[in-house]
Amino acid sequence: MQAVCAALIVPNGSALLREVLPAERRGAGFGILGAGIAVAAAGGPPLGGVLVELGGWRSIFYVNLLMVAPALLIGLKALPAMKAPTSRPRFDMQGAVVLPILLVAAAWILISFSKGPDVLVLAVGIPLITVVAVAFGWYERRSPDPIVQFGFFKNRAFSAAAAGICFANLAMYSLLISIPLLLSARDHSTLRSGLILTVMSAGMVISSIPGGRTIDRFGRRIPTTLCLVILAAGILRIAFGGTDVSMTQMLIGLSLVGLGLGLSTPGLQTSAVEERDSGSAAGLCSTSRYLGSITGSAIIAGILGADKADVDGLALVFVLSLSGALIAVVASLGLRSGRPVAGT
Repeated sequence: MQAVCAALIVPNGSALLREVLPAERRGAGFGILGAGIAVAAAGGPPLGGVLVELGGWRSIFYVNLLMVAPALLIGLKALPAMKAPTSRPRFDMQGAVVLPILLVAAAWILISFSKGPDVLVLAVGIPLITVVAVAFGWYERRSPDPIVQFGFFKNRAFSAAAAGICFANLAMYSLLISIPLLLSARDHSTLRSGLILTVMSAGMVISSIPGGRTIDRFGRRIPTTLCLVILAAGILRIAFGGTDVSMTQMLIGLSLVGLGLGLSTPGLQTSAVEERDSGSAAGLCSTSRYLGSITGSAIIAGILGADKADVDGLALVFVLSLSGALIAVVASLGLRSGRPVAGT
């Protein structure tokens, strides 16, 4: 249920920003949103480490009640009432059911390879999912109000933003999974691992708001591309050291990763679509984000296998993370170069 609720909140929050802010201020708005998310992300790892040390893993879920209650009260008081659409097409329930099944099935296939090649998966699983995916695409293209708006991808700027979000998150989550495994193999505590990851989140906190203002002033493409290069440079610093990366190299690399993510996220999130489609576009961008994280996690499981204590494969995971960042750099070249304008 946490995942379902988060999936409803995140895209609607982004769409709400597009509705209430003028185009020339959206970059700053998304920067503030990114900073808020980064603050939560920065506090999460050390808080999680403390809770695990003191109260066990179940305490991580109990503490969420303390976070959700104030957010609910603030939302009820502060969120503006939006005009309901005059016409409401029938909700695409079939698409809403099939899409997550496809994503979970694809992740399961990738994870299954951690145990070695599976004849049943190769002979039945992959062809079956391929057929279902093709049928899903065919159905969605003919639906009057599809859950996945494939028409958005005809817009080069939106496609570039979605790809950039997907691969940047693949790069980030590859590090979020692999770094704690490496630190655990070096006998670092859960709390210490959380504090080390906070370096990346702190970089996002520092850079998100300036990144948004930069987009408003100089446009999307060049600032976003340069900031994704910073992201790639930080991962390169870590990947160069591999499993023997020093603590200094790791901290420098993570700080650059955080700065690059914080600066580039507003430019990727202000993708150009019509305002009336902002909700669907935000949802599709969120799906791209989770697709990147799910794919990265599944590939890591396939690389490392069942024995997560064996860190020999982490060097390859760092290469995977770097590859994701470089693809995000290339994808960002398709963004519009100008500043956001009204109606997009």
